[in-house]
Amino acid sequence: MDDKVSKIDSRVDSLEFALGQAQSELDQMHQTEAQVKDDLLYVKSQSMRNNLIFGNIPEPKQETWENREQTLRRFFVDHLNIAQQLADNLQFERVHRMGDYNQRSGSPRKIVAKFAFYKDREMVRRLRRTKLNDTQFYLHEQFPPEIVARRKSLLPKLKNAKKQARQAWLAYDTLFIDGVPVSDKESDRSQMQNGNRK
Repeated sequence: MDDKVSKIDSRVDSLEFALGQAQSELDQMHQTEAQVKDDLLYVKSQSMRNNLIFGNIPEPKQETWENREQTLRRFFVDHLNIAQQLADNLQFERVHRMGDYNQRSGSPRKIVAKFAFYKDREMVRRLRRTKLNDTQFYLHEQFPPEIVARRKSLLPKLKNAKKQARQAWLAYDTLFIDGVPVSDKESDRSQMQNGNRK
């Protein structure tokens, strides 16, 4: 009987060891999967690096891709005050409307423009604050949906930091407050401490 119990104990020990190893390997696989997903998301974001999305630009019924480029160039001149020659010289890899055309909605689809050069994209993007405030038009960077969700969750913290007259901005999916990257928990803590000081 003692011999049988000893063998069972030994078996249980080896099974527990095997289970621990399997759990460790499973944890490692989960970490690898998360890393692969992050890497894939980064590559996806990089493929959108030169893209800007423009909203509320009127959409003619028979718009072609050539017309779309011209529509965008006209928008640059009329609403961003870019010189005609500069607007004409900007190069795009592609300009297209998002989604299918819906006659019933009456609202124009957003335009996605993939600039050939990042510096051109940045020049146009920087004009947003000075030229499009208090207008119906808007423009913003394009990100994958996962990054958009992360940025959206950080917006309240960004607004709170700005209300406290602190320098705050979003870069990719990271919130910076006074030049320091801040996680969600750190952001809550630092804002509470700042609020208590005032």
